[in-house]
Amino acid sequence: MAQKKDNVNHPNHYTWIKEKCGIEVIDITRHLDFDTGNAVKYLIRAGHKEEADMSALEKTIEDFEKAAWYVNDKIKMLLRDLYAQSGSELTFEEWYRERKESRKK
Repeated sequence: MAQKKDNVNHPNHYTWIKEKCGIEVIDITRHLDFDTGNAVKYLIRAGHKEEADMSALEKTIEDFEKAAWYVNDKIKMLLRDLYAQSGSELTFEEWYRERKESRKK
């Protein structure tokens, strides 16, 4: 007997991985911070969610772009924390530019 679709509690684009390893996306993401959890969510669902007005490839690309957005947001937050801890008298932009230059060497 076929199981009834549950798009609220267990949408297919998040539960497909349960067949592979026994856990759903939420079993992982509930233990992560917001940005990291969202990045993981979009990475895992990439290629598994359909959107009526998009091709499968377009939707997959969009999910990877969303994951990248959350990763970049997390990096920005961590850089701001690092800047605050540095006690630098430079502005954040100056500190960041200096940091980037020193890492190139």
